[in-house]
Amino acid sequence: MGSGGPAAPYRADSGRGPADLRAEAVLPDDVAADLAPYRAAAEPAHVLVTGATGFLGAYLLDHLLRHTAADVHCLVRARTDVAAVDRVERNLRRYGLWRPEYTARIVAHPGDLTQPRLGLSPAAFAALGDLVDVIVHNGGEVHFLHPYQRLRPANVHGTVEVLRLAGRGRTSAVHHVSTLGVYLCPAYARGRVTEADPPDEPDGLWGGYHQSKWVADRLVRAARRRGLPVSVHRPARVTGDSRTGAGNPDDYFTRLLATFAQVGAVPELAHDEDLAPVDHIAAAIGRLTRRPDALGRDFHYYNPRTVTYPQIADALRDRGRPVRLLPYPQWRAEVLRRAERPAGVALGPFVAGLPATAGPREHPEFDCSRTEHDAGLAAPPAGPQLLGRYLDALLRSGQVG
Repeated sequence: MGSGGPAAPYRADSGRGPADLRAEAVLPDDVAADLAPYRAAAEPAHVLVTGATGFLGAYLLDHLLRHTAADVHCLVRARTDVAAVDRVERNLRRYGLWRPEYTARIVAHPGDLTQPRLGLSPAAFAALGDLVDVIVHNGGEVHFLHPYQRLRPANVHGTVEVLRLAGRGRTSAVHHVSTLGVYLCPAYARGRVTEADPPDEPDGLWGGYHQSKWVADRLVRAARRRGLPVSVHRPARVTGDSRTGAGNPDDYFTRLLATFAQVGAVPELAHDEDLAPVDHIAAAIGRLTRRPDALGRDFHYYNPRTVTYPQIADALRDRGRPVRLLPYPQWRAEVLRRAERPAGVALGPFVAGLPATAGPREHPEFDCSRTEHDAGLAAPPAGPQLLGRYLDALLRSGQVG
């Protein structure tokens, strides 16, 4: 689920983080401490999006530009305004989303989530806080091999600065993009989780990424208790466009599929893989940002229409790629052997995180029916059908070689 790969999830950092995640998740006293009354705009005039140069961020930005009349402000790591706008445009072009008319409505702000005031000057930070109606906080560092301490500046401190911005000047609504990975710990492993079940138990949560997202999730809910209008959106794995099959060429699952084709082998694993198309998630979050009754609530995005590893192997064979099903240790050994060749494998950056044995993969049963109803989500294609679109796009891209 979500960040999972074959066999056990990444464990390169041994899952070690701070001794007490709850102690990390203490909201500073000044954040959302003295809020102006919140007045929901019938049509937001100014929306701030963090993470607009990422995969989901590109689709969120595109949705907001197509379905609202708002100017969309984007916090971008860049040295100048021109360079920041260029990064946003290039990212939209990368996924076939760019439209020339977007130029007039994208306002890019050079900044940095890891810095105080989001890397903005005091005057610019104050002006932005006085301007924006809605903040879609999708930014952060996504890396499943890095420890908590390395991810804390972007994922935790950055979230605090976003909340600080939302609570100063005029009060802005916040839509925080978290992850269903915050439930990947023993407390929830065998149960059923709905949007009404807060992820309050972090003990045993593996990996620095999920730990940092758990802390951020708890911080935004603490700000909500202080009166800040906050919604939390928790996707599972975000996969490619359901219409075109185009995905993020750099993410783990895309690289995993490419590696199956490169080595001619798929591991024999008993668990399924979930596929939540990026266009479905972006459309759902985008719609909910325009619904005042969505504020103060949590939303989950998990596609129960999963695929099995034998189905992945069959889909590759159907596309002329002869692949074998191998026991996990043999498959891992083959990947490690191929990774040492000059050409390497697509999974290269993640090979160090492949566990030696294929342990059981357990996660809760996610019931997202309330989100599906409230967001008006149409069901994505069935798992094998969606997988086929992804493989077709992947093979056309030349990433497999």
